Amino acid sequence: MSGRSSDGSLLPIESDDSQCTSDKVWVQEVNAINEITSDFDMDIYVTELWVDYALKYEDMNPCKNNLSLNNEVKFLKGVWINYRVQVRGPCAMDFSTFPIDTHQCFLTLESFNYNNQEVDMRWLKSPTQPPLTLLKESIELPDFVLTNYSTFMAHVVYPAGIAKEGG
Repeated sequence: MSGRSSDGSLLPIESDDSQCTSDKVWVQEVNAINEITSDFDMDIYVTELWVDYALKYEDMNPCKNNLSLNNEVKFLKGVWINYRVQVRGPCAMDFSTFPIDTHQCFLTLESFNYNNQEVDMRWLKSPTQPPLTLLKESIELPDFVLTNYSTFMAHVVYPAGIAKEGG
């Protein structure tokens, strides 16, 4: 190797810029909505992509000849992680127009270790898929009609700095 070293406590950035991550969420199932505790429970897959400059190997041309993939070797220079998680989030419930009431439930994604100057979270941009995808054509629960799945990105000020929250 060319004397490369890795420190797991450092962000994989090349300059003083923030580390940019691209995130995507797949909703597998909404398991329950609880009127008593005003929350919901669902199973999701979270995909996170980011560039890791320690994975650049352009300077190692002799090693490329040892790899044979139809002479088309492409290095991603990045990390792709998928998590399957069961999450619980809050719901804003208003029963004043019962039985024709509406409720809003939210799930917030953010980095608890790094602020916006260190990690810049963004929704994954794809021409064919939105950043939030339902894995089932219809997710149904007794007593509820689920509508309007959407995403947003907001800047939130914390004592440690400004963070991006995706919801």
